[in-house]
Amino acid sequence: MPTPTFKNIAYEKKVRILISAYNEFSRVPISKALISNIVQEALIARGSFYQYFESLEDLFGEVLNHLYGKKTKSLKLFLESSNGDVFQALKTKFGSILDQTASESAQFKANIYTLLISSRG
Repeated sequence: MPTPTFKNIAYEKKVRILISAYNEFSRVPISKALISNIVQEALIARGSFYQYFESLEDLFGEVLNHLYGKKTKSLKLFLESSNGDVFQALKTKFGSILDQTASESAQFKANIYTLLISSRG
């Protein structure tokens, strides 16, 4: 979860950070991702990273939220298109997210899987 400081920075700076993080997470596993690569590409000071996020996992979560949380239609729209059938609406929404995920790099998908597995235990 990003800090309130991250939420208050300029939109362009947020986008630079998220794109840089996406590039890093598409290149290597989260465990091998380097903050130095992200901040260098995003053109921010390393100290700024720690003002915005507690960890790389927090940043990865924000990248996921930005990619899938904001791009997908709201559940309400899926409910309307499925005539109020909650199960069908959830199935359609989940399928939409899976379709989006399929276009990501293999490493990025592996990072999603790793994060999901590690959060179970």
